[in-house]
Amino acid sequence: MKLKSEDKVKAIQKAVTSIVKKEGIAGIKMSKVASQANIAQGTVYIYYKNKSELINKIYKELKKESTHFLSFEKYTDMSYVSAFKAIWINYCTYLINNDEAVHFMKQCMESEFLDKESKTLSSNFMIDVFNFFQKGIDEHFLNDYDINLIISIFSGFARELTSNIITTQFTKNTKEIFNSSFEMCWNAVRR
Repeated sequence: MKLKSEDKVKAIQKAVTSIVKKEGIAGIKMSKVASQANIAQGTVYIYYKNKSELINKIYKELKKESTHFLSFEKYTDMSYVSAFKAIWINYCTYLINNDEAVHFMKQCMESEFLDKESKTLSSNFMIDVFNFFQKGIDEHFLNDYDINLIISIFSGFARELTSNIITTQFTKNTKEIFNSSFEMCWNAVRR
């Protein structure tokens, strides 16, 4: 049996996220994936039995990468405000640098394709998010708003901001934008 190539896996992953960014999850066809990845269609089936497996395996890989990148553990020695700012900057940076992957994961979450294991990965990450914001409330750094509202303000603002950075030209550099937007986000939720 021929060994699987990590390069081919990455090419398939890139093709899938690109297709989903342009056409949505319904645009995923194994023949289109193969063509865009510049491999034979039969090769796609060596790695993935079907569309559902393809979506779930890629989702899990991307979710693990994003969870590792956005890990809350690296902020435990910082003050709450410093951690909030670092998470803000890292989250915005991740959204900009991984636009297609982020779009793919969002589409997957809104689809019927994700299996239980994939949904569990997402839920486990959200526990860390909830805990971080709950800590802010408990330690009187954040207003005692519903945590879902705080998460919506934080993630919604970050997603809209980074979408605008990606699609338009800002007059300020990204560092200035991140610092200004952090202040705006922080002022919206702080006590």
